[in-house]
Order: sequence, then C-alpha cells, then structure tokens
Amino acid sequence: MVDLDAQAAPVAAGAPSSSMSGWYTWSYDHRMDTQKRVQFPADWRNSKTPAQFVLIMWPHAHLKGEREFAFIKGVTPQKFSSLVEQVSTKGIGEDDTGAFRRQIFRSSIQVELDPAGRLCLPPKMVAETGMKKDVHFVGAGDHFELWDKEIFDRCSQADRAVALGAYKTLS
Repeated sequence: MVDLDAQAAPVAAGAPSSSMSGWYTWSYDHRMDTQKRVQFPADWRNSKTPAQFVLIMWPHAHLKGEREFAFIKGVTPQKFSSLVEQVSTKGIGEDDTGAFRRQIFRSSIQVELDPAGRLCLPPKMVAETGMKKDVHFVGAGDHFELWDKEIFDRCSQADRAVALGAYKTLS
C-alpha cells in the first residue's frame, strides 16, 4: 500500500492499480468455492508483484452478543506492523494492551494471493465470521473488508445512520 502520509510514495505489492493508487475503493461480490478460495478483485491487484496480506477477524458493534467477529479486515503486512506499533506504544503491562494484543494476534494470519488471484481463507475465519458462499469485498481506503453478503447488508443499515452524521462534519 501507499504510505498515505507521504507524497508521491511508490505503490507497494498488492496496492490497487486504479487511478486512486493506494486506496481500496468500491465494493465487489464474489463466490467462495468449496476450498474456501475467493477471487480477489482485479481492480485491487498489482500484476507485477505477488500480493501478501494480513487477514484479521474484526468485530462489529451491531452484532455484539450474536457473534464475536463480523468480518475479515485485510491489510498489508506494513499496515499490520503499524497497527501493532500503535498498540505497543502503551505499556506492555497494561491490561487493555495485553488483551488487545492477544485478540489481534490470535485472530490474524498472513496470506498471499495464489497464481489465479484468489485468497484462500482459513476455514476458522470463514466459520467465525459467518461467511457462506457470497463474499462481499468492501474497499475501506487503506484496507479492505470481506463480509458475508447477508451479514454486511444487516450491518450496513446500522452503519448508514452513523455515517450520515459523519457526512455533516465534512466540508
């Protein structure tokens, strides 16, 4: 991914090849096969280098009490390192830091696109996020998200109300 704080930074492996290089934009629907492989959106692939990502199971407030994780967040290894660094700036003995580190590391895995441009999702991630066959890829700027289509539709209704307030803060 592009370092979003730097100007004219080079595009790294796996960064989208669209005119908005470095950003994951738009949404795509793909079907997962029986081996838990799903086609990665072509617009997000960089054909020159194999793409590596860290997939992290992530919660959503709308599903609290129903399931622990709602979707899979996909980030580059560099972005994952940045997330870990943010957590590490707190004291290692702080309860919330230790709990968060355990949560992040136990629910993440590094993967690489296969030669056909597919992500092979770990069966545990698929089960714990409730994914069935229809996988909805959502661009979220510096990362992407993988959702079960039905779960996404439910959660996005709750998100719309929150986002509406955020639109008002933009100038």
